[in-house]
Amino acid sequence: MAQGTFWNFAREEYNRGGGQAPGDEPLRRFVKACPPFQAMVLAIMMLLYGRCVREDNIPGSYRADRLDVLMATYLPYCDAFVTKDSKQETCLREIASEADIDASVSKYGRFRTGLAAL
Repeated sequence: MAQGTFWNFAREEYNRGGGQAPGDEPLRRFVKACPPFQAMVLAIMMLLYGRCVREDNIPGSYRADRLDVLMATYLPYCDAFVTKDSKQETCLREIASEADIDASVSKYGRFRTGLAAL
């Protein structure tokens, strides 16, 4: 059985949408074939980590608003994701990296500066 927090959340979310819990191999294939699903599960884990596990006194923050983090579901459809929220940028950049999603995540100011340089 696929173990670990990621796989437990993935199985639960798949079960919620599909009505039955998949076996390990079908679940692994589904996660690999559906990057938005993988990004969504990672976003849920990021939300829990930022609010429940991570100490508040550690520099940096993964405490973006819930809907801002769940925007990770759209990353596989983007070449570039632009935000004005630094906490959202931090979270989505981490999720894109972990999920091996080839989307750049940047703050609006950097994006605008890059456009001006063209």
